[in-house]
Amino acid sequence: ELLLRYCGLKEHLPIVGRLQHGWEPTLDAAIESVAQSKLQRIYTWSQHAIDRSRGHPSVALVPVGAPYLYLPPATDPGPFWPHGLLAVPVHSIVNIRVQRAALSRWFGAVADYACAQGLSPVTVLIHWEDDTDDIRAEIRSHNFQPVTCGPVMDSAFLLRFRAIARRHATVASNVLCTAILYALLERRAAHVLAVDGCFDFDGIDMRAANQNQKAAADTGKLILY
Repeated sequence: ELLLRYCGLKEHLPIVGRLQHGWEPTLDAAIESVAQSKLQRIYTWSQHAIDRSRGHPSVALVPVGAPYLYLPPATDPGPFWPHGLLAVPVHSIVNIRVQRAALSRWFGAVADYACAQGLSPVTVLIHWEDDTDDIRAEIRSHNFQPVTCGPVMDSAFLLRFRAIARRHATVASNVLCTAILYALLERRAAHVLAVDGCFDFDGIDMRAANQNQKAAADTGKLILY
């Protein structure tokens, strides 16, 4: 809807193809998925993403820029916390069955980082699928405030993220991710706070994943357009 509105088209006009919704070092997984569907087209964030990906003869890749760039002018997000920290843990905490102890360990690292940097208050932005009573209780046990932007399919999702990010001076995550890029676009300080073993996806070493993503960042491929 954001892209259609930006182009002056009807908001519910179907777009034939898949719109890249988040930053990834490559589009290989999305290309493989679309190749097995009838979509046949991916609208990507950038030509750089295309250059780093393996193509497929039946999938067209069209760079249009990140949807975040198409957001309408912002309204007042509310009070700004000049030392506020927004912590954004990777999504799917529930699906990958992150243990309470591991989650607590990462929030402990966030608390240590906030204390060392003189950051307060600390807000934790959780994915809507991870918005459970248990996770909110864990967040509050560290004296943090839990929030969510709602379902990612909601066209107001990015508007809510922008408003929350603009109220904080620093954004941190356990992995180099879309939220970190948006924070940089908003001229916020950004920090990747990785703690070994806290958020491993089905045996994937998140430290190695961070190193791979950092390699993409070091080659200048973090561009949103």
